[in-house]
Amino acid sequence: MATYNTVIKKRNATNNGWDSVLPITTAENVLVNSEGDTLATHFAESATLLDLTNTNN
Repeated sequence: MATYNTVIKKRNATNNGWDSVLPITTAENVLVNSEGDTLATHFAESATLLDLTNTNN
């Protein structure tokens, strides 16, 4: 099954243009730096660091 990044467009309130309505984005699709790391990997690394910090205290 494929995953698609979708952007939905809707007419704005003044009816002179389009607004982007973004559906829910998964953490795997959000890049956090130029190396290509995703938000999911960032969360996992942060959780690991927090676990190590809490274990050492």
